[in-house]
Amino acid sequence: MSWALAIKKSVQSLNLNRVEWGCFGLALALHLLLSVGIELSPDEAHYALYGLHLDWSYYDHPPLVGWVQWLPAHWPQFDWTLRLIPMMCWALSALLLVRLNQTFKAFLQTAQDLVMDGVPKAHEHETGLSGVSSPLLLISLSPLLHLLGIALVPDTLLMPLVCAIMLVSWRLINARNASSVQDQSHLGAWCMLGFLLGLAGLSKYTAVVMAFSVALVLFKGLGFSVLKQKGLWLSVLLASFMILPVLYWNWLNHWISFAYQFGHASGQQSWVFRKSFAYFLVLVLAYGPLLLVGLLYLRDRTRSGVVFESKPYVHLNKPRVSVEFFCFAFGLPILILLVFLSGRGSTLPHWAAPAWVSLIPLVSLGLDRFRWVSKNLFKALVYLQVFFCLGLFALMLCAGIGKETNEQSAATPGLRSEDFRGNPFADLFGWQDAARVAKQLAQINHIDTLAVTNWTLASRLAWYARPLPVKVIQNHHDQFNLWFGELKPNESVLWVDWSMMTFSPPVGDAQFKSCHLIEQMPVQHMGRVVSHFNFSICESWQSQGDSVSSAEKPSQP
Repeated sequence: MSWALAIKKSVQSLNLNRVEWGCFGLALALHLLLSVGIELSPDEAHYALYGLHLDWSYYDHPPLVGWVQWLPAHWPQFDWTLRLIPMMCWALSALLLVRLNQTFKAFLQTAQDLVMDGVPKAHEHETGLSGVSSPLLLISLSPLLHLLGIALVPDTLLMPLVCAIMLVSWRLINARNASSVQDQSHLGAWCMLGFLLGLAGLSKYTAVVMAFSVALVLFKGLGFSVLKQKGLWLSVLLASFMILPVLYWNWLNHWISFAYQFGHASGQQSWVFRKSFAYFLVLVLAYGPLLLVGLLYLRDRTRSGVVFESKPYVHLNKPRVSVEFFCFAFGLPILILLVFLSGRGSTLPHWAAPAWVSLIPLVSLGLDRFRWVSKNLFKALVYLQVFFCLGLFALMLCAGIGKETNEQSAATPGLRSEDFRGNPFADLFGWQDAARVAKQLAQINHIDTLAVTNWTLASRLAWYARPLPVKVIQNHHDQFNLWFGELKPNESVLWVDWSMMTFSPPVGDAQFKSCHLIEQMPVQHMGRVVSHFNFSICESWQSQGDSVSSAEKPSQP
C-alpha cells in the first residue's frame, strides 16, 4: 500500500491537466491497437527468445532485455503480452520527462511570473494542443519513440533509465548538502544512481557512454571534490557488481560478445560523410522535426550560455550546471558517436533513442518559446507529425498498399519478376501461419530441424515454431548457433524461404546435395496477397564450416 500511495502522490504532483492526460491515454490506446494488430518484428521475436533461453548474458546484448521478458514469454500465446513491458517503458519515460522539465523550471522564476520575451509561463488555461506540455507533446509525436513503445529492444529499456539517471544526477549536483557525506538520504541517492547505471549496463553496452555523461556532469557540478564523496564509490561499486553477469558470461564464452560489438561498431566499410549526413536526416524524420526546431529556438535564451539567464528571469537557486550543459552531456556523446559510426554503415535509427529522449527536457524549453512566437507554424508542424504518425501506423496495420501479382505469388525461391516491388510492411504478417505450416510439414516428412538462409529470418520462425530448432545456413556464429548448434554433416532440414527476401536454394559445394520445393503459402491480409513463403526439403548437408555460395546474397530482381 505504501508503494501504491507513493506512486499516486508522485503522479498527482505532475499536475497534468485533462488535455495532457487525454493525450497520454490516447497514445497508450494507440500502442495497444498496434500491439494486437501486427505480428512480432524480427528484434521483438529475438528478445522474446531471450526470455525462453534465460542466461547470464547473450551473444549480441546484455541480458536485461531477456530477463524482463521471461514471464511474458511463458504467458498464453498472444503477441501483445510481449509488448506490455515496452508500453510501460514508454509511459514511464513520458512521465519522467515531464518531471525533469518541471525540476529544471523549479530553479527558475520570472520577475512578474508571467512572461519572458513575450512567452506565457503557464498554459493551464489553454485548450487543445496549446494545453499539452512540451515534453509530453514531443514524445507523443515522435514516430520512432511510438514504435519503441510497443517493440521491446534494449533501447526501449534505456529510455526511462536515462530519464531517471538524469533526475537523480541533477538532484545530487544541486542538493544543498552536496558536500555532506554523512546525510543518509544523500547516500541513498548515490546508491540509486549506481543501481540505475547497473540496470543500464545490463541493458546495452552503450551504457558506458551514459556512465561517461554522469561523470562529466558530476565533475562539472561538484568539481574534483566529488572523488571524496563516499556515496560516489558506493555507486560505482553497486553498478560494477550488477554487471558481473555480463562479464562472467563473456569470460565463459571467450569474450565473443565484446568482440562482436567492437567489430559491429567498426563496420565493414570505409567512412563516408554522405552516409553520416543521411543518417542524421533519418533521425530528424524518425523522431520528428519538432525536436530539432525546439533546439534551434533555444538560441535567443542562451546568448550568455545559460538558459533563462536573460531578464526578466532570475534564479531562485542557481544550478551548479546549466540545463544546456546537463542535457547535452547526456544527449550529444552517444548521438555524435552514432552519427560518426553511421558513416561506416553500422548504425540503426532506434539506437539513438536514449540520446533524443535525454534532449527532450532541454528542447521543451525552446519549444515553449516557438509555440508562442510562431503559433501557426507550430500548429502546422504538429499536425504534420500527427499525420505522419497516423499514416505510418495505418500502413503498418494494412501491410502497406502493395500486393503480389499472380506471377510474383507463384515465384519459386531465388526468383523475382521484373516488376517486383519491395513492401517493408509485409514483414509484419504471415510468420505465425508460416511457422504452423512448417511444423506440420516437418512432422509429416519426419524432419526435426528448420532452416533459413539469413539470420534475420530466423527469430520469428524460431519463436512461432518453438520448440523446433531453427538453424542459419549463412553461418557467421551468432546467438542461434549457441541455442540450436550448427548444421551437421548429412543433416536434412525443412528450408523456409520468404518472397520479400528470397534466396537461391542452398545447393552445391559446402551446402546441401539437393533441395526440392514441397509447398507454397500465400500471406493474405485485407483481401490481398502481400507475400508468400516457400517450403523445401533440403537433404545431406555437406560441410560443418561456413556456407560460402551465391546464396549468401539475395537474388537480384
